[in-house]
Amino acid sequence: MQENTLFPYTYEFGILSGAFKNTRQFKELALWPDGSEPVTVTAHEYWALSDVLKTVRGAVDGKFFSTVFKLDEIIRANTPSKIKFETKPTDHINVKAAKGALVELELSRYACWTLMKEIGKSVPTVFQQEYFLNPNKKLAEICKTMQETSGRIYLRGKATQLEKQLHGILDRFIFKSTPTQTRAKYHSELNSYVARCLYGTTYANVRDIKESNHIPVRAALSDYMNYDLLNAYCNALENIIAKWNTMTTPRTHENLRSIIFNQMTATRQLFNRGRPEQNFAQTPISKIQKLQEQRELEFAKKYINVKVR
Repeated sequence: MQENTLFPYTYEFGILSGAFKNTRQFKELALWPDGSEPVTVTAHEYWALSDVLKTVRGAVDGKFFSTVFKLDEIIRANTPSKIKFETKPTDHINVKAAKGALVELELSRYACWTLMKEIGKSVPTVFQQEYFLNPNKKLAEICKTMQETSGRIYLRGKATQLEKQLHGILDRFIFKSTPTQTRAKYHSELNSYVARCLYGTTYANVRDIKESNHIPVRAALSDYMNYDLLNAYCNALENIIAKWNTMTTPRTHENLRSIIFNQMTATRQLFNRGRPEQNFAQTPISKIQKLQEQRELEFAKKYINVKVR
């Protein structure tokens, strides 16, 4: 995900908005085909595959996605299981050719969304997915919806992976023969230390934070973090892990705690949405995920049978 800025995803929005088309020219429809101007007609909306791929920041092999067979496979794989096709997936793909040579593939809104879902399994494409899920919306509206739904889901998953890496580092300092209960205690202490550094001295431990914010005891704090807090939290964890992996001084438990302290307190000081502890949401991530599944299902119902031409 990108850092919080006043106008995030301006580049991606500009490319996709500029690539949007809903008209076609047909010379064969002209009254006088020989020498007359092509007739412009309204068509179903579509985007050129090459333009859509330009918005993906990361290593993406455009040729891998540039066949009808592969795109057909992607549409099928990313269509909700509750949806039945009345059209063929290839109805969402138009092969545009010039002088017999393939020059471009044109995709429907639905095909673009499934493509971004597929690429999103390895490279962040949350904004692009929301762009196609929200027809005719302005950049600010798309960003707001993303931060409340799919963006928060993505960051929660990212936080889970980073937390596992951090706890993996801690495991290096715990003897393999340590009883499971004692090992769990060490990991709980790490969570409390991270929390105290990020949320200040108001709380003695994670339990206090949960009680203060009405978070269930068995829930993870990150299940209730809003988008801004999750984004800051993930950035801090990434910095901790990166500094640990590149440090030249001895990798001791004390040095690990020092890195955590520096990064989490810096995150607290630089946080620009009030204090971090003021950024817990009332709705848990589980409900957000169900909401997102329903949004995607309704989108699929509406657009799965809208052909590209």
